[in-house]
Amino acid sequence: MVVLCHVPQDIPEALQKKAIERVVEVLQRVAVAKDIASDMKKHFDQECGGTWHCVVGRSFGCSVTHETKYLLFFRQAAQMPALAAAHV
Repeated sequence: MVVLCHVPQDIPEALQKKAIERVVEVLQRVAVAKDIASDMKKHFDQECGGTWHCVVGRSFGCSVTHETKYLLFFRQAAQMPALAAAHV
């Protein structure tokens, strides 16, 4: 189960849904955090255009400059690290 983090989400709802659907799909076949991030980034670069960044991990900090309305933080229930995706 993927849930949005308790921070303001700065991304259109349709894109938010697309990101969550994609990560659910990726998690069914990939277990390594860097590979999850790589897959998500490549997918969004191709499907949505521009340059995307994806951070996956259990404990990380990030400072991301991003295009307005294109930042998303979410996590998968207890066992999965948090993910952040941003369009820059």
